Amino acid sequence: PAGAPRTEVVFCFPQSFSAGTASANSPIAFMRKLYSSCDVQARLPVAIPSFHGAFQGHRRACLRLGRGLGRSPDRTPNPNQPSRQGRPRKTVRLDGTDYEVGKEVFRDQEEARRSSGDGTSHHMASAIGTVYHMAGVSHASRQESLAAFALDGYFPLYGTKASAQAASLRAGGNGQARSVGPISDLGHPARWTIPPHAQTYYMPLTAPVIYLGDFTAAFALD
Repeated sequence: PAGAPRTEVVFCFPQSFSAGTASANSPIAFMRKLYSSCDVQARLPVAIPSFHGAFQGHRRACLRLGRGLGRSPDRTPNPNQPSRQGRPRKTVRLDGTDYEVGKEVFRDQEEARRSSGDGTSHHMASAIGTVYHMAGVSHASRQESLAAFALDGYFPLYGTKASAQAASLRAGGNGQARSVGPISDLGHPARWTIPPHAQTYYMPLTAPVIYLGDFTAAFALD
């Protein structure tokens, strides 16, 4: 009837399913909650009190997963969200050592020569007969032939001391090298921008040009 009080039943709020005072002529109304997404959907038993007794039934509820037993406002439910991982880098084992393809070993001889500081390369075959090319005239001298690289304004840098010493000799230097990095003799930079951030690289002690944090790589705006 018009104007008659009604009991409001609110779903999705635990332990507060009803409000108001029940009477002989109070109808029951329901309010439905809509969820944009749901972590877990559950079917829960529910008892709806009324003047004539409780109505027994079930309702479907959307549960938010949290770290504890209480409410979890720390994140928005987002079911089935895809997780993306980068493709693992391809490696190949040559003579008992794993090398990263495209960085340490190459399928093309010209790529290997470009990675070499002196333009030389050699090749090795995997266990299944695939041929890979590396910098250096031989595998024994590979480390001494690696090309320099720049990082965080430091140039020329080498991954091994032997590479930096060989580069010094090729440039007419004294063949000596020094370490560069947070825990090196030089003591800087305080942190590299690439992981693990505290690694040690090497630089010729004498070279035509040495940059200690002020090297700017060439770039183009196309």
